[in-house]
Amino acid sequence: MHFLYIDTTDKLILGLLDETFQWVSYQKFNDVKPSEALHLEVKNLMEKYKLNLMLDIHIINAAGPGSYTGMRLTEGFVQVLSLEKIPMSSFYHFEVPMLYSVNSGIFISNAFKNQFFQYTWDLSHKDPGTGILIDKNNMNFSKSVYTLGEDQNFSQTTSTIDLLKNFPDIILKKIVQRNIELPSYYYRALEDEFKVLC
Repeated sequence: MHFLYIDTTDKLILGLLDETFQWVSYQKFNDVKPSEALHLEVKNLMEKYKLNLMLDIHIINAAGPGSYTGMRLTEGFVQVLSLEKIPMSSFYHFEVPMLYSVNSGIFISNAFKNQFFQYTWDLSHKDPGTGILIDKNNMNFSKSVYTLGEDQNFSQTTSTIDLLKNFPDIILKKIVQRNIELPSYYYRALEDEFKVLC
C-alpha cells in the first residue's frame, strides 16, 4: 500500500509515501494553477511508480482550512475517488501541531479579504481549540505560532507544511491510523464567501 498526499489549501502539493510513511515523491507546484496540474500529475505519479490508483493507494488529503476555490478542487477529486471505495483519510492544517504533540499554540493563515484565520488550542487545559476570523491587528501571539506555509505577514513561525514534509512517519501515520474523512473546512460560510457588495 502506498499513500497519495494531496493538499490544495494554498498551492498544490502532491506526494507519494511508501508503506513506512517515507516520501517516495514530494512536489510543490508554485507556478501552476492547481486545477491545471492535479489530474495530470496524479496520473504521472501512478505511471512513474507503476501503481494502480484503484488498487494500490490510500489517499491522504488536507481538508482545510482554505478558501473555497482551492478547497473545492481536492474535495471534488476525492469525492469522485470515494465512489470507487479507495481508502481515504483527511486532516485540517491546524491539527498538525497537535498531531506532532504540541500541547498549545496558535495556527494562523491568510483568509483573504483583509482577514486571517486564527485557531488557538491548549490541550493542557483540555481545550481542543477554536477557530475565528480576525483582522491582523487583533491577533494574539502569546503562544507558539504555526502557519500554513511561508507567510510574509509573520516572522518566527513554524510551517505546518514543513512539519508534514519533515515528519510524515509521525504525523501522516497518525492521520491514517485514526481513519477519519473530514468535511472541507472553509474560512467562511459560502454565503459570506460570495457575498456581493452593492
